[in-house]
Amino acid sequence: MVWDAHKWLFQTYACSTVMFRDRKHLAAFYSSDPEYLRDAAAENGEINYWEWGIELIRPARSLKLWLTLQTLVTDQISDMVTHGIDLAQQTESMLRNQPEWEVVTPTQLAIVKFCYAPQGLTPPATGRTISRRMMEEGFACVLTTQLKGRTVLRICLIHPETTEDDIRHTIQRMYQYARALKKERVSNFS
Repeated sequence: MVWDAHKWLFQTYACSTVMFRDRKHLAAFYSSDPEYLRDAAAENGEINYWEWGIELIRPARSLKLWLTLQTLVTDQISDMVTHGIDLAQQTESMLRNQPEWEVVTPTQLAIVKFCYAPQGLTPPATGRTISRRMMEEGFACVLTTQLKGRTVLRICLIHPETTEDDIRHTIQRMYQYARALKKERVSNFS
């Protein structure tokens, strides 16, 4: 089982846990058994922690997680996670109340997948264009993903300081881009 503290526990990359039912599989999971390390192989159940990661070193990655848990404590982390889930549900509700937006799948945890889908406009190209314009402007990071062969927009709401107003403004900005794109396409066909 793999558990990633990167997102929900607000860690930087490279802070995951891999859990094995049987300890003997751990070393084999990461092992590459290069010739130059055979002389340093562990014997008689000895543990060489450098074998337990792909870099062949033992970095103190767990220290940052430990420090976060000590600083924020579980109740505050729980509140932060709950905030992300609640905000995603509010975002889904806001999008469902807009006639030209389509929520593609029900919100899952803090992820909302949706597209701009007015009649007469191809949503996949629209989604990529909206995402690119959001990123170019530096307003928000709304990316695309593929879902059943369809390109859709995706928002992941895990930042604990994101507000409902932030999301409302993000949807308004995406709508401005989408409407401008729709006008461009309509005028190109005229």
